[in-house]
Amino acid sequence: MYGGHHTPGDHKVISLKLLVDKARDRVIFAESDCEFVDTLLSFLTLPIGSAVRLLGPDSTSIGSLTAMYKSVASLEPRSLRTDYCQEMLLNPRNATEIQCSKLKINVYPLEPVNLYSCDRHWCIDSGRRFSTVKGRPCRCKHPMSDRVYVDQAEKGAKDDCEGGGVFVKDGAFRFMITDDLQVMAGSAAACLSLFRKIGLDDGNEVEERTLEFGEQEVLCLLKFALLSKSPLTEAIRYIQCSSKKESTKFQPKRTPQLDKSARTANTDNMNLKLFVSKSKKCVLFAEAGADVVDFLFSILTYPLGSIIKLLGKNSGFGCMDNLYKSVEHLGTGGYLKSEERMKMLVCPKLAPFHSVDNQLLQIEESCLSAVVMDPKSPTGEVDAGKGYMKRPGTFMILNDLSVAPFSPVTSVALLYQMNIPVDDVVERVVAIGPDEALNLLNASLISKTVLSDVFNQREPYPEYFSRALGHQYGLVNQKQDSSLSQVFPSPPFLSLLHDPSSPEFLSLTCRSMSGGDDTPADRKVISLKLLVDKSRNRVIFAESDHDFVDTLLSFLTLPIGSVVRLLGPDSTAIGSLTTMYNSVASLESRHLRTDSCKDMLLNPRNATETQCSELKINVEPLEPVKLYQCNNGCCMRWFSTIKDRPCRCKNPTFFRVRVGQAEKGAKDDCEGGGVFVNDGAFRFMITDDLQVMAGSTAACLLLFQKLGIDDGNEVEERTLEFGEQEVLCLLKFALLSKSPLTEAILYIQCSSEKEIIKFQPKRTPQPDKNAGDANTNNMTLKLFASKSKEKVLYAEAGVDVVDFLFSILTYPLGSIIKLLGKNSGFGCMDNLYKTVEDLGTGGYLKSEERRKMLLCPKLAPFHSVGNQLLQIEEASYPLYVYDHRRNLWVAAESEENRHSAVVMDPKSPTGEVDAGKGYIKGPGTFMILNDLSVAPLSPVTSVALLNQMNVPINDVVERVVTIGPNEALNLLNASLISKTVLSDVFNQREPYPECEFGIQHCTTDSKPLVKQQCWIRVTMLVCTNYQLLRFIYNWIKPELE
Repeated sequence: MYGGHHTPGDHKVISLKLLVDKARDRVIFAESDCEFVDTLLSFLTLPIGSAVRLLGPDSTSIGSLTAMYKSVASLEPRSLRTDYCQEMLLNPRNATEIQCSKLKINVYPLEPVNLYSCDRHWCIDSGRRFSTVKGRPCRCKHPMSDRVYVDQAEKGAKDDCEGGGVFVKDGAFRFMITDDLQVMAGSAAACLSLFRKIGLDDGNEVEERTLEFGEQEVLCLLKFALLSKSPLTEAIRYIQCSSKKESTKFQPKRTPQLDKSARTANTDNMNLKLFVSKSKKCVLFAEAGADVVDFLFSILTYPLGSIIKLLGKNSGFGCMDNLYKSVEHLGTGGYLKSEERMKMLVCPKLAPFHSVDNQLLQIEESCLSAVVMDPKSPTGEVDAGKGYMKRPGTFMILNDLSVAPFSPVTSVALLYQMNIPVDDVVERVVAIGPDEALNLLNASLISKTVLSDVFNQREPYPEYFSRALGHQYGLVNQKQDSSLSQVFPSPPFLSLLHDPSSPEFLSLTCRSMSGGDDTPADRKVISLKLLVDKSRNRVIFAESDHDFVDTLLSFLTLPIGSVVRLLGPDSTAIGSLTTMYNSVASLESRHLRTDSCKDMLLNPRNATETQCSELKINVEPLEPVKLYQCNNGCCMRWFSTIKDRPCRCKNPTFFRVRVGQAEKGAKDDCEGGGVFVNDGAFRFMITDDLQVMAGSTAACLLLFQKLGIDDGNEVEERTLEFGEQEVLCLLKFALLSKSPLTEAILYIQCSSEKEIIKFQPKRTPQPDKNAGDANTNNMTLKLFASKSKEKVLYAEAGVDVVDFLFSILTYPLGSIIKLLGKNSGFGCMDNLYKTVEDLGTGGYLKSEERRKMLLCPKLAPFHSVGNQLLQIEEASYPLYVYDHRRNLWVAAESEENRHSAVVMDPKSPTGEVDAGKGYIKGPGTFMILNDLSVAPLSPVTSVALLNQMNVPINDVVERVVTIGPNEALNLLNASLISKTVLSDVFNQREPYPECEFGIQHCTTDSKPLVKQQCWIRVTMLVCTNYQLLRFIYNWIKPELE
C-alpha cells in the first residue's frame, strides 16, 4: 500500500501525499487532487443499504441496520409486492449513478438502467410505457422484453457541467483532508493552523509519505469513515485506535419545523403495537402492519447525505458529519462544480421509484423523463410511491429491528425465552409520526435497542394490565396467573428456537414452518405448525400461511353433491343426502331429459372452479369447460359444453373450439398470490373448531386463557404436512365434528358418533321469500302417513318436486349455510362461514368479489331448475364472441358489437338456450321415501313397502301438502341432519284426521271413474299378493276401457 508498490495495468489507483506524526503514528493530513476528493464526497450519495452490503461483516457496528438488512434478505417473496422489491432494498440504486460512473474509483458501480417495452401495437398506440425490468408483465399481461435503446447524445446531454472533475473542479489547486475527514483547499495558513491545533512544534516528528489508493483501500476508508473518529489513520495504517466503536447515546430529536409542515400535508401517522416489560423497562417486540415495515425498510434506500441532513449534521456516523460540512464550505469557496452538484451531495435524492406511499421523512425522489412503470407494482402502475410490502400484512419487529412475518407460536416462545412473566407484560399502541420516524432513523444508526430507546422516553408504564393482556384475557388479578416460564418450559416446544437477540432468530423460526425436504416431487403438500395440548390430546390451534386457509375456505364453494361423492362411505352420516345421491345414480336415463343430466347431478360443477384451480391443494379438480360446434355453417353461433350432443340442427357437436389464451388470463379480478385471502406477510391461526383469524399475540394468549392452559408441560409444538388425503379427511370432520383438527390430524375419535341435532322448522328470510314468490310457484306433494306412528311412510311427487330435491346436490355449502342462517348443523362449517365475514372486515380477503364467492357462492351455469324455490343465484358463462373462422374469445368492452356466441343448456334435448329447466323428463310420478330415496312410482313396490312396514290399512292416511319457500327450506335443513326428512318437515302440523278416505267413499259414489280410482287405491293399500292384484285389475278392466 505504500510507495514503490507496482500497480497492475487494469487496477485504477489515486496517488495521495501524506504528512504523518511519527511519534503518535497518526496521519496529520492527506494532500490530493480532485479525483480523491470526488471519491470521498461520493460517500454522501450512497444509500445506507449499499453501505451495509459493501462493508459486509463490518457493518454490524452500524446500529441495527445490519439486522434489518438481513431481515430483508431472509424475507420470502410472497411477503413482497413483486419479486423485484427485495432487490431494490438489498441493492438500492443511486440517484447520482450517472455522475458517479465518471469517478476514477467508484465503490458502487451499477449497470446502466435498461428500458423495455411491450411490442403489441395496442400498447404502442395507446401510449407507450417502459419497464426497467425485462420480462415483467405489461398492462395487457404480455411480457415487456423489447429492449429500447436511448440515444447516446441525449444521455450525454444530461451532464450539466463541462470539464474534468465530478463534484469538485479540476483546477490548479490541491486539497487537504484531515484525519477526521475535513476537506479544505490546500494553503500554508491552513497547514500551520492544523499543526498548532494538534500541538505539533517539532519538524523531526513529521514524515512525508506517498501511497496509492485503490478500490479496496477506498472501501476500507468508507468503513472507518462511518465508525471511527480518525478514519485516515485507521484505513491507511490499519491501526485500531480504539477497541470498539465509540458508543453514542441516543438522544430524541424533533423534525425541523419546515420539513414537518411539508410532511403532515401528505402523510398519515402509523400505529405500532408494543409488548413491553414493566420491570425491565424495555420493549420486548412489536407487531406492525406493512406501512411501518415499509418505512423501516425504506431507510436502507436513504442516501447518507440525506440522513445527515435530517439529523441536523449530528448522525453519529464517525466522521461523515465532517465530510458533509466540508461540502458546504467548499461550495461557498467556489470549489464545487455547480450548485446542482452541491445539492446532489447535501440533499441527495432517492433513486426513482424508491420512495414509499407514507414517506414520513421527506426525501425527494428522482424521476425518469419517460413513462416508466413502477417496478414495485404488480399491475403495471406508473405512479411511484407505493410500498414494497404486500398488504395486508402483520410483522414482528424485535428491539434490534429484526423483522419477520408475524408467527403466534414464535411470539409466545419469545416471551418464554426472555423469562418474562405474564403479569410483567403490557401492551401499548403508539403512533408514529414525523418525530417518531426521525427518532427511529437516528436510533437505527447507533443503537441495538431501537424500540426501547425511542418509545421508552415517555411516561412510565401503568401498574395495571393493559386491556389486551388484562381484562381481555381475564387476567385482572396477578395471582390468577404465574409467569410464562412456568407456562412454557417444555423442551420440545422450544426445540427450534435460538437466541432471540441474534438477527437470524426470526428468519430461522419462519423457515422451520416450511417442513422437511423428503416430500415426493409430485405430491403437493402444505406445512402446518401446531400447538397441541398433550394432557387432553387436543389441537389448540394450527398456524399456517394463505395456502392452507385458501384450501379451507374453498370448502364453502363445493357443491354438496361433490362432498357426498368425495367422502364416499363416510357421507352416510350427512343426513339423507347419500340416499338421494344413490337414487340419482340408480335412475335410468329414460327418466332424464338428457344423458348429461345425471352427470350434472352426480358431478356438479363448481361456479368458482377457475379460482379453485389455483389452489395449492384442490380437493375437487375439474377439467376445464370445453366448447364444441357442429359442422353446419348456419350454426356458427351455437356452442355446446358436451361433445357430440345434438345441435339445434340435429347434427352432432364434435368440432372442438378453443378460446384465446390471452383473453382467458384477463378474467382474473385479483393480482398477486392467494386465491381467496391475500398472500401477505402474515400468518393465520386456525382453532380446533375452524375459527380462522389473523395471527397475533393477543389472540394467542386469549385462546390459552379460554382453554384454561396454565402448565407449559402440557403444550407441545409439532410440524406436519397436509396433502390431498389429509385435506379430504379434514373436510369430512369439518362436516361431522366439533373438533375437526384434532380428529383429522391426531386421528382421535372425540365422540363415539356424530352429534344428534334435533330438527327445528325454519322460515326463509323475508327478502329471499319475496324474491321467490315473484319467480316461482308452489308445488304439491302427496303424503301417505301412519296415524299411529305419526310418521310419513312415503310420498308421491311430480317431476317438479324431484327436480327441486335433486337440485340440492348442486347447492354450494356456503349458500346452504347462508340460507339456514349460519345454523346448518354441519359440524364446524358454520364457524368457517363466519370466519369469512370477519376476515373480510379485516381486509385479509383478496377482494369484495372473492368474498361474495364464499358467502354467496353461485350455482354453476345451467344447474338451476325451473321452479327454484330457494333463491341461489346461477353463474353464467362469460360473453363469448366469434368470427367466421370459428375463432372464439371472451368479449372485451370494445368488442360488444361483434358476433356474440350462445352456449346451449346441456339439460335441453332440443338445443334450447334458456337455463333453468329441470333435470327430470316430464310428465312423471315418483315415489319418495322418508330418507329421500327417490324412484319412479311402482304400484307393486308401494304395496310391498306398506306390507314391509307392517302398517294396517286403517292406519294409513293420505294428505296433499303444498311446498313453498318455507317448506323447501325445511326440506333442505332436514336433508342435512335427518334420516326421516318427510316426517320431520310435515309432521309439525295439525294431527291427521280420523278418516280421509275409505271403501265407503267408493260405494256411495255412482260415477265409474271414482269407483275405478278408489278401488285402485284400496288395492294398493291392502294387496300383498301379485296374483290377487292381477285378479282385481282384470275385474275392473271393462270399466277402465
